[in-house]
Amino acid sequence: MIDEIAPPNAPPIGNVTFKVRFRPQKVPFSGQTNWLELTGRGEIEFAADSIYLRGKRNEFFGFGSAANVTFQRHQIVNVVQSGKLLRFDVPTPEQPTVAVQFQTAGEDIARTIAAALPDTVTEAAARTIAEAKSPLMSWYSSS
Repeated sequence: MIDEIAPPNAPPIGNVTFKVRFRPQKVPFSGQTNWLELTGRGEIEFAADSIYLRGKRNEFFGFGSAANVTFQRHQIVNVVQSGKLLRFDVPTPEQPTVAVQFQTAGEDIARTIAAALPDTVTEAAARTIAEAKSPLMSWYSSS
């Protein structure tokens, strides 16, 4: 169940790094989404207006190689936090949107990260979030 969208006018965080666990996501906000292929333990670092994601990419026979991905803070949209889980999208001009999902050590950490990210929500995401919060969806998911 989706708890909240990042609060409006989130203040930037100074240089800080958080430990995370990257997780695959099954339900995109739109059909044009590529999932960032980071898995397992990693970190997210805020440095000025850049956000660095460090983790591993799965490769042949489950072996992983180190991977680093950088985004500008203003590129991020559709930030959703649910408990310790955090998810956001990064639209890219040359490809479909890149989606990122990870789990933090605690709900307070996830909330801190979400508060430091932009509050922009696309129309497709707003519809999906509204459907997830509807009473019918809550009843259906608990059955």
